[in-house]
Formats: sequence, C-alpha cells, structure tokens
Amino acid sequence: PQPLSPSALGVLAMAELLGSLFRLPTATTKSGVGLKLNSKLEVTEVVKGGPADFAGVIDLGDQLLSVGGESVVGNKPGDISHLIIGDEGTACNIVLKKASGIKLPIKLIRGAKPPAGVGMKLQRNNDGELEVMGLQPGGGAEEGGIKVGDVLEKIDGENVMGKTVRDTVPMIAGEAGTVVKTTVLRGLGRERVELSLRRGSAQDAEERIKKKAEEEARIKAEEEAKRKAEEEARLKAEAEAKKKAEE
Repeated sequence: PQPLSPSALGVLAMAELLGSLFRLPTATTKSGVGLKLNSKLEVTEVVKGGPADFAGVIDLGDQLLSVGGESVVGNKPGDISHLIIGDEGTACNIVLKKASGIKLPIKLIRGAKPPAGVGMKLQRNNDGELEVMGLQPGGGAEEGGIKVGDVLEKIDGENVMGKTVRDTVPMIAGEAGTVVKTTVLRGLGRERVELSLRRGSAQDAEERIKKKAEEEARIKAEEEAKRKAEEEARLKAEAEAKKKAEE
C-alpha cells in the first residue's frame, strides 16, 4: 500500500482529536460501603453482605472520624455522603473510633461483593490472641464445631497468633462452598482442636437454618402421627377385648 501523504495524516489526526473531544464518557456505577450513620456519625447499621460487613471489625456505635484522610467530625451524614459514595470498585479509606477509644483505620472497597466467610466474629483479647466472640446461627463456623471463647491459632496450616483481625479475615474468606481448615485452642487447658469449616454467605446460613427447622418439624409431625396411630390402635384393641369379654 502507498504511504499516506502529510495532508492525509493531518486529516486523520484532526478526526481523532475531534472524536476524543466529543466522545461521551463511559458511565460508571456509584456505590457506597454499606454503613448507616446517625447525626453523630455513629454506626446504626452494618448492611449485610456489604463491604463494611465483610470487614468484620465494625460494630454498632462505632464513630466515623475521617473518610479519605479528611476529618468528618462535626458533620452530618448528608454532608459527607459525597466522600463515601464513589465509583464501584474504588477504595474508601475510613477511620473509626471504637467504644474503647481506639482509632481503627479500615480500607473498604465500594460496592464490593465480599467472598464468603464462615460466620464467626473475632476480636483480639487481652493477650493479643484472636478470640471467637460470636457465631452466626447456621454459619460454617457453628456447623463446623467452633465455640465462643475458642482462640484461633492456625488457618490452613499458617500460624495467625499475633496477627490482627484485619490480617486474618481475608485468609478465612473465599469461594462459597469451599473449606478452610482451622486450628483453635479451647478452654483453660488450651486443648488444640482442628476443624474444617465450609464457607458460605449469610443467605446460605439462613437457608440452612430454615431447612433444619423444616426437617425438625417434619420429624416431629411424623412422630406425633405415629403416636396417635398407636394410641388409636391400643384403644381399638381394648374396645374389641372388652366386647369379646362381654359376649
């Protein structure tokens, strides 16, 4: 092919420039982080399945101090919404003040759909260990045998003693239905217990509880029907025996 003349190249360059000037920007989805705040910027709700929920360290009553390095103290929720809401997939760096007075920096990804967890709440105890403080009913941790008060020692063979909750949560989370192997220390005797926990969402846990309740109701109904049938058979047999004796 013949090379383009300088004039033709100039026309193409101008066309490309005009195209870039008049091209419409690509629409982006705006998202938040799944937190509801009151007038004092205290957390009143952590939306289930949202980025804040996935962080696993945000509690009701925590106070928001800054967003993206900018202090928000003294503001109202409506005044800072533009700092929290942003393009989906971008980072929202916040600092919370816990009830204990500790200031906790947290990195949240706007609109992120978190990997599945196992439904246990961890907190560092006075010895700096990761202690299980709560379990989600029907969650993988409860179903797998974890108990409140257990101290998490290993995750998939890696020692987590001395690690923070923020360091540990990503190690536990993963694809729903997969298994994470844990080692916990239990009781005053520090008994070492190895447990396999199945990852799942909060919805999975709720569905598991629902199915369990339905199964228990079915078994109870069957037992009641059996008892009633046996009672009717007994009464019928007694009636027949009485009639025969009278004859």
